[in-house]
Amino acid sequence: MKYSQGMLWCPWLFCTEEKIPAGDETNRLHRWGYRYYREMFNERQLLGLELLARKISQQPDESIKNALATNLSDLLRYQNMLCRYDPYALKSLDIFSVHGFPVGLIQCESNMLGIPGGKTGLNIGSGGWTNIVDKYLKAKHYCQWPFEIRHVNGRKRQLWIKGEWIGERRQGMMQQREVDLRCASATTAVLKPSSLDAVLTDPPYFANVQSLTHHEDKDCLLALFE
Repeated sequence: MKYSQGMLWCPWLFCTEEKIPAGDETNRLHRWGYRYYREMFNERQLLGLELLARKISQQPDESIKNALATNLSDLLRYQNMLCRYDPYALKSLDIFSVHGFPVGLIQCESNMLGIPGGKTGLNIGSGGWTNIVDKYLKAKHYCQWPFEIRHVNGRKRQLWIKGEWIGERRQGMMQQREVDLRCASATTAVLKPSSLDAVLTDPPYFANVQSLTHHEDKDCLLALFE
């Protein structure tokens, strides 16, 4: 598959030809005429995402490449033609703002690079690359200096958690700890006794087909640019 515009020819390296499977929510896409995941993007979005994926793949530092790929996966949620505009929040809503695929009659396309806010320096709206990177930086800062929120006299206060951080090591410290992430069932996991500090879960409701297919569809959408 190639993208053409005038004299520009761009063979796809990352955009796949994966079909949209049948399912509780994906059947709605079929009724609207969508057959391939790539059809959920316009040509401008496909070209921008393809070029961005290429740039990320050329990054020699593996940790930086993984960070940029994480941002790209978040960008995909906003850079598609199933996004809607929220007139109250004055920003676009990502494709997974609800559990399903709400195909609207009016499509909302976010500026892919993002729109800087002039004097404030804050990003305008949502869904652009600068929005995504800014959100990622805030998350990484929280990992280094996590905090709790306390309400005092109607105002929010951030309470830093002394001596705590999230990750393998904290910036500027020699101390290191092991982080073990697995994509597997907890019923078959083999773990050392007394090796866990806590178990945190956020499962969908049991046998909730809509919730399960929602996550499967999200994985397929992200796989479009693997």
